[in-house]
Amino acid sequence: MARLGVSYEQVKAVADGLVSKGQTPTITAVREGLGTGSPNTIQGHLLKWRGARPTRRAWRLNYPRPLFEKFTQRSRARRTPHARDPREIGAGRAGGGGSCSGRGAARD
Repeated sequence: MARLGVSYEQVKAVADGLVSKGQTPTITAVREGLGTGSPNTIQGHLLKWRGARPTRRAWRLNYPRPLFEKFTQRSRARRTPHARDPREIGAGRAGGGGSCSGRGAARD
């Protein structure tokens, strides 16, 4: 008689239980929780389970709009000094070459 594999529902239940305990649902942890199962089958079900979960970005929707906008502005302000115009790359270098790698360039 053919053996039935581990179902998605079984993997989901164990993975949800691990998350509720603050643990990461890895293939090994889920397999230990089930007591059986092929790592390949568990991996497939875990991928499906992860895909069905809300992303980390979902938390943004719960914040009041003004607070979210202020956070976004501050985040952009921190990145601005580091941002560069792509046309500036290579300017001021000897030869003004556009190559960033330096490979193949003749050196004096």
